[in-house]
Amino acid sequence: MGTAPEHFEFSALQHAVFLDGYFDAVGRLLTTDAELWALTARDAAGVLDGDLLFGVPVRGRSVVENWSKEFSRLVDELLRIDQRTRLGFYLVEYICWFQHFTRNAECFKLDCEPLRTGTLDQAVYVLQLEGNQRVLLLVQHLDKALVPP
Repeated sequence: MGTAPEHFEFSALQHAVFLDGYFDAVGRLLTTDAELWALTARDAAGVLDGDLLFGVPVRGRSVVENWSKEFSRLVDELLRIDQRTRLGFYLVEYICWFQHFTRNAECFKLDCEPLRTGTLDQAVYVLQLEGNQRVLLLVQHLDKALVPP
């Protein structure tokens, strides 16, 4: 039987990879024959340049003060998952880990034009973490008939 590590060290970028896998599983669960749900968590480097996200202008940016409330609302209202279920609870919890385990973490909700053809709805967040690390959280609800192959 192994011993527990004495010191836990949180890696934001490793957690983003983990969260991206969870996001992918949630997206696969929600996707139907008519609708595609694309959820992504990734390093924002290379896709967010100033006020451009994937080359699309960012119209506005607002600070998210209460992460738990914001992401619970996202899960309930946009994804239409009861946040009290395991799936919804852990989705919110895994996002909030960035705040819990990173000093001075900030979350910004971005307002921009649809990032893909066929977008029915989207939510875009950037997490500003220590050491100038930024994580992009992207939730897209797409009409499969309008998404190019």
